[in-house]
Amino acid sequence: MKKPIIIIGAGTGGHVFPAISLAETLTAKGEQVFILTDSRAFSYWPETWKNIKLLPIRPLRKSLKGIFTFIISLLTSFFLCFRWFWRIKPSAVVAFGGYPTIPALGVAFFLRSPVVLHEQNAVVGRVNYLFSRFAKCLAFSWPETKNLPSYSSLKLLMTGLPVRRTIAELHKRRYHPPQKNETLKVLILGGSQGAQVFNTLIPETISLLSKNFQRRLEIFHQCRQEMLPAVKLAYQKTNVSVDLQSFFRDIPELLSTVNFVISRSGASTLGEVATAGLPAIFIPYQQAKDDHQTANALNFGRRGAAWVIPQSQFTLSRLKYMFEAALENPEILLAASEASNCLKSHEASQKLADLISKMILTQNIASKRTKIL
Repeated sequence: MKKPIIIIGAGTGGHVFPAISLAETLTAKGEQVFILTDSRAFSYWPETWKNIKLLPIRPLRKSLKGIFTFIISLLTSFFLCFRWFWRIKPSAVVAFGGYPTIPALGVAFFLRSPVVLHEQNAVVGRVNYLFSRFAKCLAFSWPETKNLPSYSSLKLLMTGLPVRRTIAELHKRRYHPPQKNETLKVLILGGSQGAQVFNTLIPETISLLSKNFQRRLEIFHQCRQEMLPAVKLAYQKTNVSVDLQSFFRDIPELLSTVNFVISRSGASTLGEVATAGLPAIFIPYQQAKDDHQTANALNFGRRGAAWVIPQSQFTLSRLKYMFEAALENPEILLAASEASNCLKSHEASQKLADLISKMILTQNIASKRTKIL
């Protein structure tokens, strides 16, 4: 009987969605998968998953109580991981970064379990960098990834960013920009924390467009629940058609429908936008650790696949110009869509799964040789 593969996907959606994609791919290949996650990310995992365990680890807060709570949750998580690992004896441990992976990676190192790390962002995160010294492989998502470690025992492989199966299918779709008399459908995403600048500046910018241009826009805007009334009121001053939601449940359907995206530049969003072949404006969240959202977005900007605008330069006049250019010259949208082809992630999950399977096979062969000798 095959030993299970442990996948650790916890924290934010950016860590969890690629983990879900890999788990689905490995299961389809006949592998047994065991999931570790935390309370924040538990709701992201499909309800059909049975082999899933919760790590009690909590975020580190800058207070005496917060530090104490973090340490206790960390030690408890170490103990639970040790018990689970000892019982199931995994063939491999795959981690997708972030502080919730620390207990499992620490136990994997102690028990000498083979480790594969995946980095979603264009800057290698601190936890992944720390544990890369003990890993078999570090897979990464973007061509221009910063801070890649260079240990002789570590294999580096660009797999791309694993995306959900329903989104991976969108790579087959051919992009058709709206013509000059057609509707431009725009999807606005602020990331898991929302983006207040989008909620105020985008409706105000649209109100400055000509009435004809406003009527040609159809907006799908995701914002935080508490902001819905204010944002709805702002859009009522325009002539656009708006679908305003706190959470769009069918992102694959939306990505197959819209012509243009305005978004923060978290890794998962970029992987999905690239796979769908959509032109975009990315406004990086500059408080992100190591400014990784800017590094993510520049992989698109340098190839002409998106327009990258620092938040300090995201102004009414600049956005108005972008809307007018997209509505008047649809060929610029087509050019950006075609430029994104080299960044598509529809094969990433399969590449990562093949890497893990090959590593396990090599490990088993080496183990058998050792026993014979």
